[in-house]
Amino acid sequence: MCYQFCSTFNLPNTPLLSPVSWRVLRDDCSTSCGTGTAQQHISCTLTTRYNTTIVDIKHCEKRISELGPRPSDSVKCYGQCLDAQWKYSEWSEVSLAEIV
Repeated sequence: MCYQFCSTFNLPNTPLLSPVSWRVLRDDCSTSCGTGTAQQHISCTLTTRYNTTIVDIKHCEKRISELGPRPSDSVKCYGQCLDAQWKYSEWSEVSLAEIV
């Protein structure tokens, strides 16, 4: 059935390629409380029907008009401040009964 119809087309043996894209892997924020920076590891990937492969960065750089500029190597981040904090006060004597 389909064989007769489909055989008239020259079907490619290679997988169809999708556009390349930026891949961004971000490290943890440099601070646990307040403003910090996070390093980003930038690569360029090429996705086929079967897999995704990291390719030379120049392939993405050639398509900046489609993909946008290369992401920054670092970004501002905000560490989530926890409610628990150290509180400092004057030294005082402590009895062994208070520790145990």
